[in-house]
Amino acid sequence: MSVKHALMALLFKKPTYGYELHAAFDDMVYALWPLNPGQVYSTLDRLARDELVTFERIEQDDRPDRKVYTLTERGHEAFLEWVRESEIPDNLLRRDFYFKLICMQTAGVDGTKEVISKERKRLYKATRELNDFASNLDPEKDRLMLLLVEGGLLELEAQLKWLDICEMRLASRTQTQNEGRNVGKPEGYETLGREKPRS
Repeated sequence: MSVKHALMALLFKKPTYGYELHAAFDDMVYALWPLNPGQVYSTLDRLARDELVTFERIEQDDRPDRKVYTLTERGHEAFLEWVRESEIPDNLLRRDFYFKLICMQTAGVDGTKEVISKERKRLYKATRELNDFASNLDPEKDRLMLLLVEGGLLELEAQLKWLDICEMRLASRTQTQNEGRNVGKPEGYETLGREKPRS
């Protein structure tokens, strides 16, 4: 999530005071992305440095001066360019859970089944939370957010299906390896050298 472009979107409509941008950001993203005021002002400073926004200082009696920020023409162009560009997504394989499985295999650590089970519980929990969040949205007013929630639910569903595939194939591989260890072993091999129980 780009704080820079979120603030540019808010300033695209009209000039806004810095302190108002924080509240407007929370409303825009339904408070799903925590943002502290310090991030707002540090981002505005960078935007001003890059000549994407300007600000006017408003004097106040007995109170600190306020700054009202305006998106420059260059800022308008930069925002529209960002909106229209086709982004290349980050490497989908660079997820912590995938990396954990690789590390377990590299280290020869058992417990893949348990790790998959915990990940499945986490995804089910995330699914419940998204559904609960969606139940409080207005079908008309919050149509875009409902679409985003639907996209999130579809991604979670795909990840859950992938976990099922992982569990099935890893279990099949383990079974094949166990069967391979016993290939060519004569009947009664497991009891060779052991004293037979007395009748």
